[in-house]
Amino acid sequence: MFHPLGFLCTLTFVFNCLIVLSKNQSINKSIQVVLTVERVNEFSPVLSMVALVPSWLDKDPVFAVVTVEDQDEGVCGDIEWVSIVEGDPLEQFKVDRSPVGNEYKVKTSEPVDWKKFPYGCNLTLQAKDRGTPPLFSNTQVVQVLVRKPQALLVRFDKQLYQVRLSEIAPPGTIIVEVRITPEPPNVSYSFSPFSASPHFLINPLTGVIATTTPLTSLSQDVVELEVLEQGSKLRTRVQVTIEDANDNTPTFSRPAYDVSIEETMPVGTVILVVSAVDDDKGENGCITHSIAGLQALPFTIDQDSGELRTTRELDYETSSDLYMFSVRASDWGSPYRRENEVNVTVRLINVNDNIPLFERVGCRGMIGRDFPVGQNIV
Repeated sequence: MFHPLGFLCTLTFVFNCLIVLSKNQSINKSIQVVLTVERVNEFSPVLSMVALVPSWLDKDPVFAVVTVEDQDEGVCGDIEWVSIVEGDPLEQFKVDRSPVGNEYKVKTSEPVDWKKFPYGCNLTLQAKDRGTPPLFSNTQVVQVLVRKPQALLVRFDKQLYQVRLSEIAPPGTIIVEVRITPEPPNVSYSFSPFSASPHFLINPLTGVIATTTPLTSLSQDVVELEVLEQGSKLRTRVQVTIEDANDNTPTFSRPAYDVSIEETMPVGTVILVVSAVDDDKGENGCITHSIAGLQALPFTIDQDSGELRTTRELDYETSSDLYMFSVRASDWGSPYRRENEVNVTVRLINVNDNIPLFERVGCRGMIGRDFPVGQNIV
């Protein structure tokens, strides 16, 4: 009776055989037969793969993990190699075996120019066992791809940075920070050649713009700067509005005013213009004129023009012939106002404006016949 031996690994059978040479002869011969049954390479390797999509920036990318199974035992179940048999004419890929198990990884053997393979590569893999004769697995195709980084829109946070800055800001005042996003590892910010200003400085690494000098000497109210990032060649504008700080006091054109007028001037006549100027801008440079003090004066002043006018008739004989007072100039600054005062002297000139009058009208006197010659009668 015979049994199938396919399930056995290795069996050894020893047979003792008796050989009878002839029926009539008593000469027999004994022989020992040893039968060894070895396992045949019955099963082919079976490949299974999991495709991966590594990042464009990975230093040692893995494109697929390959697992090989062989149901044979012993040497017949060992895997000799897993190899790329098609799809890699330039030999840019390789299959590395993991330290443990029948696991393999598909990697690059040299840098790949993925611009030439925008849709990836199709690699055909096959495995071979160590059996005799060896058996090969079925072929498996894996598509190798890389995950390209999305094109990022690099730009400045703003196309126009608008900043308001006081004219009395000290040197070193930070006014704004410009930057591009996403910011690359190496950046270099600078002012474009035509917009460079001696009053401002930009940090090439951080994009921080600060003042370098006092700004009171600037004549313009708005300063336009253009910032250039050297690597990307991107540009942005910075608009700095210089705000007046009301740092100037009104100034009169003279240290003092002295005027002489005739007493017969008509009421409302402009006798003097006492005006001041203010170098500040806007409301900080607007001025209001007024007469300081509470004394009663026959004059009034126009608050805008500083024109000094008479308010009543003047008479040298019946009123003062000398007026001394102060005119105040106040600006419209906020939160505080600046003021200045100047002394004004007005002198009256006596005019021959009165007709001679007799003290008495219709005088009568009495004299005798012997009244001396040359004596006053009346």
